Amino acid sequence: MKVRKVLCLCFGNTCRSPMMQRILQDALLDFGILDVEVESAGVNKSSAGQTIAEFSANELRHRGLALEGHVSRYAGDIPHLADFTHVVAVGQAEADALVALCPQLKDRISVIEIPNPWQKGPEAYAECAIVINDEMRLFAAKHF
Repeated sequence: MKVRKVLCLCFGNTCRSPMMQRILQDALLDFGILDVEVESAGVNKSSAGQTIAEFSANELRHRGLALEGHVSRYAGDIPHLADFTHVVAVGQAEADALVALCPQLKDRISVIEIPNPWQKGPEAYAECAIVINDEMRLFAAKHF
């Protein structure tokens, strides 16, 4: 059986996609789906190597979730990028950037509009986390 792998994609892999990754992992567990690997990355190469944004980490902890040791990474640095069976991107610009890196993923991308909370304060991150929670649960129910 082919391994099902999801890539959660945002701009820098410090705010939205780490929350998406961890919340999707939790949703899949809630649905009893144990055979899906979930990872995250960004399309901005200069953001690679950073930790998760403080407010994103706070939102995960608020939900009883953690993503310890997260280090942001650039999607173009992922070995075997074409092996992802599903990609969920925070916007069309990120989806287009990924297709430029790996055209084989074009038909495997779902775009959901998640506003960028970067540098907008804790309220923006809280609102973002609510949207992510709803969207990741819908994504899990639809695709798995």
